[in-house]
Parts: sequence; C-alpha cells; structure tokens
Amino acid sequence: MTQTAESGGRTVVNFDHHSEEFRARPTEILHELRSTCPVTWSEAYGGFWVATGYHAVTTAARDAETFTSWKDVPVGSGPRVGQTFPGLNPAFRQGFAEMDGPMHQALRRRVMGWFTSRATDQLRPEVQRYTTWCMDQIIESGRAELVDALVGPVPALLSLRMLGLPMKDWRRFAEVAHKAFYTVPGTPEFSALAETHAWLDEQMGAAISARREQPTDDLISAIANARYEGELLPMDDAMGCVQLLLFGGVDTTTNLLASALMYLDEDHEARSWLREDLSRLPRACEEFLRLFTPSQGLARTVMEPCALGGQQLALHDVVWLGWSAANRDPEVFDDPDVAKLDRFPNRHTTFGVGPHRCLGAPTARMMFEIVMAEVLTRIPEYTIDRDRAERFPSIGQMNGWTAVPATFPAGPRVGFAADAPYL
Repeated sequence: MTQTAESGGRTVVNFDHHSEEFRARPTEILHELRSTCPVTWSEAYGGFWVATGYHAVTTAARDAETFTSWKDVPVGSGPRVGQTFPGLNPAFRQGFAEMDGPMHQALRRRVMGWFTSRATDQLRPEVQRYTTWCMDQIIESGRAELVDALVGPVPALLSLRMLGLPMKDWRRFAEVAHKAFYTVPGTPEFSALAETHAWLDEQMGAAISARREQPTDDLISAIANARYEGELLPMDDAMGCVQLLLFGGVDTTTNLLASALMYLDEDHEARSWLREDLSRLPRACEEFLRLFTPSQGLARTVMEPCALGGQQLALHDVVWLGWSAANRDPEVFDDPDVAKLDRFPNRHTTFGVGPHRCLGAPTARMMFEIVMAEVLTRIPEYTIDRDRAERFPSIGQMNGWTAVPATFPAGPRVGFAADAPYL
C-alpha cells in the first residue's frame, strides 16, 4: 500500500515504480496517488516527484524548457537525469529522446521522413508479409507462444530492416531490448546486462562506422552521417540514437499486442465485435494504448523553480510523468477503467505529449492493425493458458509480457516458406 505523509508542505508517498507491489497492482496504486494529490513526492532513488494527474503530466511534457529531457553523461557529471529513471545505461544518452532544444530538433528532423503517414503506408505490404510468414510457422501445429512466435518478431523484423541491422539476429536484438526495460535496477540481473549491452554496443558501433565509410539508404546511415553545427554526431550520441530507434521499435508494439491479446482472451464479446468488422481496429488500438500503456512513465529534470499540481518544485528536482496514470484520470476519461473499444475522442498520453511525442506512433498503429487482423482472421478462437502466461518482472519502464502461450484450431499455411526465411 502507498502511505501518505506531510513533510515540509509537500505530500510524501511510499512509491517505487520498479517494485513488486507496483507490478502486482499498478492501476490501484496510481489511482491512490492521483486521488491524494496529482503530484506527490517519493523518497525512492534519492527522491523524485510523481505526476499522476492528466493536467500535471501534460503540462510538464509540453514545457521542455522548464522540464528537460536532457541527460548529462556520464551520470553524475551534471544534474539532468534524462527520461529513464533510474537510467538504463549511465554511459550515454538515449539519443534525441534525452536531448532538448536545437540538437533534439535537428536529429528528429533527420529521421522524421521514415515515420510519416505516407512512409508508414508504404510499409504495410512488408509488415503483412512478416505477419503472414510468422503465422504460417505456427498455424498447422495449433499452439504457440505468441510473444516469441508472432508479436515479438514482427516489430523486431521491421525495426532491424529499417535500421539496416541483420534481420537473422532479431531474437538477440529483441532480447536485449526487453531485458533492458524489465530488469529491476540495483539487482544482480541488472548488473549482468552489462555483458549484453557490450554486444549491442559493438554491433551498433560497427554499423555506424561502416555507414560513415559507405553510406546506404537505411536509418543507421541517416544517424551515422548526421551533423550538428557542422560536426558529425559524436559516436556515443549516434549509438544512443540507434538504440532509441531499436528499443522503441522492438519493445513497445510487442507489449501493446501482447496486452491486447490477453484482454481479448477474456472478453469474447469484444473479440467477436472486432472480428465482425476489422475497420474497428484503429479505434480499438487507441483504447488498448490507453488502458495498457506500454511505457508507464518517463522522467524530466526541473530547470527552474515552479509549481506543478499544487506543489512547489525546486531547481534540479526529478519528476516522473506517469503516462499510464494520466490515461486513467476520471477528469478526462469517462469510466477510465472500462475498455470502450469505440471510445472517441481518446486523448491518451501513451505516445507522449509535446516536443518528445513518439515519432514511431504511426508505425506502431499500423503494425497493431495488421497483426490483430491476422489473429482475428486466422486464429480467432485462440485460448491463452493464463497459468503459464508471464508478465515482465518489473513494469517500471515498460509494461509487457514475456510469455503468452496459446492454443487454437489448426489451419493451413497461406504463403510460401521460401518467401521469408527470417527465423
């Protein structure tokens, strides 16, 4: 249970977004925090503010000058902590996600063309091929672990292809991304990630160096040859940008899809309603994004004393913006804990708000629609073994599932195995 106290005029709570308690009942805990005060103080991790009210979260997210995403590296060299708290990697920034101002804008512009609605539409046939191929590998058996067999590989394959990394290694890249987000900071498992990160850093560094020698038409080339104020982007920042695009592409859509499949396993009426008319999927996607927010929250550093949610914040305080909490604020959403798959409007914060709004939002939505349509068309009667389904050990950074085992009536392949030998 969260416990509330008053100290120095501020509301103090016992809150740790990486704790087992938060993993067990995140919705209840965030409701408690928001009903107590939309901005509260936790003494975990050296102390930080927790913003749970929709207005407080969106106000801070839109004001990048007062609430910066910048990360000083290495950690401890300055007061700005970046967006992940505690940080995933103390050595470098998560690319332009942990920058602000002209540098952030310049690097976003460098890759923005890859994520427009038009560019996303052009990717649809490719994503459909990946999805069909993955489904063909499991449909004859009548059983599969859906994270490993479907909702994991499709986003990973697309991300690696866009970046220009070897698609045959999708499992290893995806494993790095997932573990980075769900491993609890301060544990031996978190320390053990250093070896995995070393492999990832080696792969990214080699790819960036190769593209600087011989540019190609992939995303790594765009980052590798980006210049700011006339100079090539430093290697650490280039690697951070590549990691940002890799992790964002591989992990978030997988977690959204897994959560949606888990929900529809229980709500058969909603499953039938979607199956009757697949054009309902886009609005359903928005509601699943709101209810099962993959990224629970991101941090900001206060750059000038200010008021937020009735609290006085000091210079260099850290604020955790709770996207998932804002997404269930009853002042903004009617029946916030109820899934209304045709909800409109749906002003959720899942992709962020303000200058750091997620570039890949159109791509994530497109992949969700294609993969869910494949499931509803080809294995609509799937059943998940909920006793063997496994959630992430920590949902402090990313809310997702490591295993979603399912059975379904066997069906025929529709493609050709030689079309896409990815796995």
